[in-house]
Amino acid sequence: MLAARYRPLLMEDLIPVSQGAASSGRTWRISPLGRVFLVVVGLGVLAAVAADLDTMLRNGGVFVPVVLSAVSGAFFAASFRTSLTLTDHEVIIRNLGWTRTVPLATVTRVHAGYGGIEIETSQGRYVTAMAVQKANVSLWLGRRTRADDVAEAIQEAAARAVAGPSDAVGG
Repeated sequence: MLAARYRPLLMEDLIPVSQGAASSGRTWRISPLGRVFLVVVGLGVLAAVAADLDTMLRNGGVFVPVVLSAVSGAFFAASFRTSLTLTDHEVIIRNLGWTRTVPLATVTRVHAGYGGIEIETSQGRYVTAMAVQKANVSLWLGRRTRADDVAEAIQEAAARAVAGPSDAVGG
């Protein structure tokens, strides 16, 4: 009882997801180390632009600094926007440029890979959530990762959604 009241603070607690997430939903994001990496790379790109801005403007005009600044912004946005939320009825996938909602009843297969969590629907469509990825080394060594746990949670929720509430309770 005491452990349930005083659980450790998780990254999901610090950054709320308001878009379509039910109170029973669970959200996964890029790992804290991955976020730090993306922010550092974004800052590095901005520092490179600032250090050589005069030369860039003289030789190439405004185009190169603007594009590099946009790339830097993409690194920052990816570090904080990308998420995967599992609710009772759907999976909400927020990648850098778009948000997709997949009803759990249509999920047929979920696979954790180096590109992210790949979800296949009964219509034969594939959606990839890049928030949780499996490292190639883990794939090669056959090690279980957080991505495998997330894929399994989605697959189990999809099975419950297809079975219906009466089958899940009655067994």
